[in-house]
Amino acid sequence: LDQVLTVEEYAFANSGIKEVTIGSNATYGEGAFYQSSVVKVTIGKNSIFGLGAFQNCQYLTTVVMPEEGNVHFGVACFANDSKLAEIDLSKIDNVIEKETFYGCSSLTEAPNIPKKVENMQSTFAMSGITEAPQIPEGVKNMRDTFLKCSNLTKASKIPNSVTFINQVYSECPKLQGIIEIDANVN
Repeated sequence: LDQVLTVEEYAFANSGIKEVTIGSNATYGEGAFYQSSVVKVTIGKNSIFGLGAFQNCQYLTTVVMPEEGNVHFGVACFANDSKLAEIDLSKIDNVIEKETFYGCSSLTEAPNIPKKVENMQSTFAMSGITEAPQIPEGVKNMRDTFLKCSNLTKASKIPNSVTFINQVYSECPKLQGIIEIDANVN
């Protein structure tokens, strides 16, 4: 697939593919690998992935990001990928769509959030993270960001740039301490 530029919706959904190399400048549609058996994905620069492109891939453990970056992950791109334990977000296009890592129970260490990200809606909801990452100045929306993270023990400061929060740390029973919120947050 490293020479293919466009893959339509659900092209490899429920397939037995174990390893995928995606070329540069590729676009993968909604559910492209939905519920597939993929274990490792190597991504080329300037790639775009649609809604749930790798959603419910229960065997996915490794995502190799391109050095050049500029990768876009759509809504719920990795949602419910129970074995995904780490990912480098420094190579994304500075957009984190909602529910990107929703339900990723093996994701115990949150990746660093790029400085230009503005939306973190449900980004890590129901994931396995134990410590919230530093939230960069510039993030505006933190709706449900860490909702139901049952292993979360440490929150991070909510910066001045945030204008909307709702259930950001709701139902995190192991969370200890007071969350610092800057003055301008609504």
